[in-house]
Amino acid sequence: MFIKSSHGAPLAGTNTKMDVRTSFCFYACEQEDPVLMIEDATVVDKYKNMDVVRNEPYFNFYAGAPLVTPSGCKLGTLCVMDNKSNYLDEHQLKALSQLAQQVVAQLELRLSVLLLKKKTQVLERINDDKNRFIGKNSYNSNIVGAISHDIRQPLQSIMICSELMLQDDDCQIPELYVDALETTHSSAKLMHNM
Repeated sequence: MFIKSSHGAPLAGTNTKMDVRTSFCFYACEQEDPVLMIEDATVVDKYKNMDVVRNEPYFNFYAGAPLVTPSGCKLGTLCVMDNKSNYLDEHQLKALSQLAQQVVAQLELRLSVLLLKKKTQVLERINDDKNRFIGKNSYNSNIVGAISHDIRQPLQSIMICSELMLQDDDCQIPELYVDALETTHSSAKLMHNM
């Protein structure tokens, strides 16, 4: 059993070696009432032989409200204990129950914030990966542009030369080569326009 915090007794942050099934908190979680109150544990057969009653810290009084999540999971209790007999009136019992609900609401909120942080971290990693990908593609796009320019220059030269040769009447090109020259010109033009 772990005691998260305490006031008036030096128990906060301690791991008490105790079978949880024999603790006040276990009984508080097992019952249907919103709060379990034991005015004097030394006189109730069910509790008087418990270690925390017979030995230090000698608890006699206990009032605990279960910490129940919206899904119905009982995490533990918000409780008050004393080493002498005591009593909580109806308003105090209701306040203890409402405080327990607030504790659960705060735990749920903390869990939601943690989950949101994890999702945000995942989204940030995805965004970073996307930006790196875009950056690489931008770099690749620049390379492709440079290569395209390097290829278009010679194609443009081929197109101009082949066109001039085909239009020049003084140029004596054998008929066999005219078809090849026209094919070269149209192929260069097609590749240049890609």
